[in-house]
Amino acid sequence: MRLRSVFGFIFAFVLALTGDGTAHPLGNLSISQYSAIRIETREIELRYIVDMAEIPTFQEIQETGLVPQAGNGSAKPYAARKAEILRVGLTLEVNGRAVALRTESYEIIFPEGAGGLPTLKIGVVYSGKLSADASEAYLLNYRDGNFPGRAGWKEIIAVAAPGVNLLDSSVPEADRSARLSDYPTDLFNSPPQQLAARVIFAIAVPVGSVDKISAAKTFERMKTAKPAVTPAIDFRER
Repeated sequence: MRLRSVFGFIFAFVLALTGDGTAHPLGNLSISQYSAIRIETREIELRYIVDMAEIPTFQEIQETGLVPQAGNGSAKPYAARKAEILRVGLTLEVNGRAVALRTESYEIIFPEGAGGLPTLKIGVVYSGKLSADASEAYLLNYRDGNFPGRAGWKEIIAVAAPGVNLLDSSVPEADRSARLSDYPTDLFNSPPQQLAARVIFAIAVPVGSVDKISAAKTFERMKTAKPAVTPAIDFRER
C-alpha cells in the first residue's frame, strides 16, 4: 500500500509538470457519471457511463492489472467485472419495489489525457423488466451510489419510449454533455451533481379511455407526496 502511495505521488507530480493543456476538463482526479433512463412499456433501459480522469485511471491500472490499450486481452474481462460492480451501486425502484437490473452490453475506451497518459471511459447498458398497465401512474425512483464524494460531472436524464407518457420528472429529457464526451465549458466550475431521479409515468392508453382518468388521479397524488428516501456500452445510439 505504501509503495502504491509513492507511485500515486510521483504520478500526480508528473501530471503537474506536463501542464493541463490536454488534461481532463473536470480535473485529473475526477470521476464523472452519466445515467440515461429509457422507460418502455415492458422494460426499463439504463445506459450508464463512467468517465475516469488520469489519476483514478492510474489507480485502476495499479489495482487490477488493466492494460489501457485498445484490443488488449485485459480490457474485456475488466469491463465485464466493472459492469457488475457498478450495477451493485445503482438502485432502481418502481412504486417502491426494486427493479432487478441485468447487464446487456458494455464497452471500454481509453482516451488520451495529459502528457499522453490514459483516461478510462466505460459504458454499460442495463435493463430491467417492468410490469405496468394503463390503469394508473407509476413512480420511479433512481439513485446512483457509485463513487460517493468524488468530484466530477454527475448527470441523469429520463425519456419515454413510444407507448409511455412522462407525467412528471425531476431530471431533463436531453443531456448537456453528449454522454460525457463534450462538457460545456461554462459549467466547468459548477458541473451538475444529479445522482438521483424521481419520475412519474404512465402507459399510454387510447383517447377517451376511463383508465386515463384513473392514471391522472394517481399522478396528482404522487406529485404532492414526499419522496420516500430520495434526496434533493455502448456510447452510441442503437
